[in-house]
Amino acid sequence: MEKHVYDEKNGLSYTLCGDCYLPDLVLNEEEPTYGKYGMLRKQFLKEYRPIRYQNLLLSGKLTAHLNQIDQEVTELTLLMQIYSCAKEGAQFIIVTHSPILLGIPDADIYCFDNGRIHLCEYEDTESYQVTEMFINNRQMLLDRLLTD
Repeated sequence: MEKHVYDEKNGLSYTLCGDCYLPDLVLNEEEPTYGKYGMLRKQFLKEYRPIRYQNLLLSGKLTAHLNQIDQEVTELTLLMQIYSCAKEGAQFIIVTHSPILLGIPDADIYCFDNGRIHLCEYEDTESYQVTEMFINNRQMLLDRLLTD
């Protein structure tokens, strides 16, 4: 029997120990960078979705997942705070590509494209259009992008 084998179905490699193969599992010791909302998500996964938590942990994708959740919730929280302040008369200049922050109600959005600065609608921003295109055509885009 071979000492090391690789299973293409699940992407794991195995090492022969005695008369059976054990998976070569290594925990990703990447330093977490997520904040409050990432930590809350981690606790939720541990308590209420332990299988999902273990899958993310063992695949090395937990930190990336927690960072993404932290960023998204932070942007939504920021959107609520900005909107609340704007209703009270505050004004903001925000430079972003985030479709979440671009979606603040009643905001004037200025686009800097084709060498000119001009007002544009939320739905006309490149960030919105790319996000919408991905959501509406996800499988087709993934097939094209990820096929050799």
